[in-house]
Amino acid sequence: MSTVLLLMALFALLKATLVTSLFPGAWEKVAWGAACAAFVAATHPFAIEGSKVAVERTLSGVDATMDVSAVVMIDLLLLAGFCHALSRERRPRGVLLVARYLPGILVFPALYYLHLTLFFRLPGTGFVTVTGFYAAVAGLCVGGGGWLLSRWLPGREARLELTAVVALLVFALSVCCTVFHPSAMIRSAGGPVDWRALAVALAVAGVLFLTGYTCRKLRITNYELRKKSRDSSPS
Repeated sequence: MSTVLLLMALFALLKATLVTSLFPGAWEKVAWGAACAAFVAATHPFAIEGSKVAVERTLSGVDATMDVSAVVMIDLLLLAGFCHALSRERRPRGVLLVARYLPGILVFPALYYLHLTLFFRLPGTGFVTVTGFYAAVAGLCVGGGGWLLSRWLPGREARLELTAVVALLVFALSVCCTVFHPSAMIRSAGGPVDWRALAVALAVAGVLFLTGYTCRKLRITNYELRKKSRDSSPS
C-alpha cells in the first residue's frame, strides 16, 4: 500500500506541475508554486505529530480507499472544469471562474504524504531543516517546473494531453486499490429484480437525454439562424 500511495503522490505532484504550465501568466505560476510551499510550511506542526505508518494503516481499509477514489474523482472533475475554462475565448464567469484558478486539490494531500515520507526517510535530520528544504523544492518544482514545461512544450494541446493522461493514471490507481482490495467482496442480493424501479430509472434517463439533445439542437439552430441573419444583413 505504501508503494501505491507514494506513486499516487508523485503523479499528483507531476499533474500539478503540468497544470501550472497551462497558466497563461507568469504570476499565476509563481502564485501556485508559492501556495504549495506555504502549504508545506503551514502543515509542519501536523507532519511532526503525524505518522507515516498510521496514515498508511488508515488508508489501507476498503472504506478509506473508496474515500480516496472519491477525492481523486473530484480532483478529476476540477481538472475538467479548469480545461474548459482555459479553452474559452471570453473571460469565464461564475463556477468556471473558480475552476479557472482552482485546478485541483489532490496536490495538497500528496504534499502532506510526501512530507511524512521525508521525515521517515531522513531520521537524523532536523524537522525544520527538512520542512524548509522540502517547501523550497515543492515551490520550485510546481512553479519553476511549470514555467520550464511551458518553454519546452510550447504547444498547449500537448500539455493538456499529458495532464489528462497523468490525471487518468492517478484515477486508475485509486480505482485499482478499491477494486482489488482484499476486503472487497461481491455479495449477491438474492432477491427478485424490481422491474418497475428499473423501468422508472430508464425512463428518467431517457427523458434527461432527450431534453439535453433537444436543447443542444435548438441552441445550434438558433446560432446558425443568427449567423445567417448577420451574413445576409447589408454592411
